[in-house]
Amino acid sequence: FWLIDFDRARWRESSARGRSWGQANLARLQRSLTKLQLTPAADDWASLQQGYAGP
Repeated sequence: FWLIDFDRARWRESSARGRSWGQANLARLQRSLTKLQLTPAADDWASLQQGYAGP
């Protein structure tokens, strides 16, 4: 599935430096899910992290 969040959206290049912003986005998503008392399955979360990391 694709997860698109346009909140404060802007294009960013993929790089070692770029991974930090991606990890921050995933951390924010995880906090939001926790507030809603939702916990994704470990395999699903791992797939999301892998997809966010890129090729």
